[in-house]
Amino acid sequence: MSVFSVKTVKGLVSLAQYGIIEIHLWGAKLPKPEKPDFLIWDLDPDPEVPWNEVLGGAILTRDCLLDLGLHTVVKTSGGKGLHIVLNTKKTLDWDVAKEFTKAVSRQIAAHNPKRFVTTSTKAKRKGKIFIDWLRNGRGATCIAPWSLRARPGAAVSMPINWEDLPETTADGFTLREPSTIPSDWKKLKPQTVTKAILKELGL
Repeated sequence: MSVFSVKTVKGLVSLAQYGIIEIHLWGAKLPKPEKPDFLIWDLDPDPEVPWNEVLGGAILTRDCLLDLGLHTVVKTSGGKGLHIVLNTKKTLDWDVAKEFTKAVSRQIAAHNPKRFVTTSTKAKRKGKIFIDWLRNGRGATCIAPWSLRARPGAAVSMPINWEDLPETTADGFTLREPSTIPSDWKKLKPQTVTKAILKELGL
């Protein structure tokens, strides 16, 4: 696996010279790679799950985090799912960050066991949405906002506003879409996952 640190637009464009189509991000920026800047809940539905269930799952995840006092944004995965993103201050180490995202995911699944699962076992995921919290471990990655996907149709992982979510489709964005920054993403600021929040989740 090759790892790049990109600081400029010129550097981003130069990735094409390396044959890079998909850009996958680590959850932390330099110079402090041991403290994540963002956390992600990847809603990965079984093929049998209708899209409106995925939309509802994103809203449930958003509301669960909002109940903890944390504001999130959403983007398409460029595949069949959605990503809920929390911008964080560099206060957590990787182990705590991973446990936090797991605890939130399990809380959602516990209240909605017929709709969600938090284990990656294929048999258990049948007809359900897998809330993938494993992307928050040290060294794990997720597809970058606006990144192309190496799939037919040139789909893009597109940031969107929450209010636009109901009209969104899984594969509705391609490289031909305008690359404007949604207002929700413009307003996003780093937040602190406090000790009180961790305690509320039993951590």
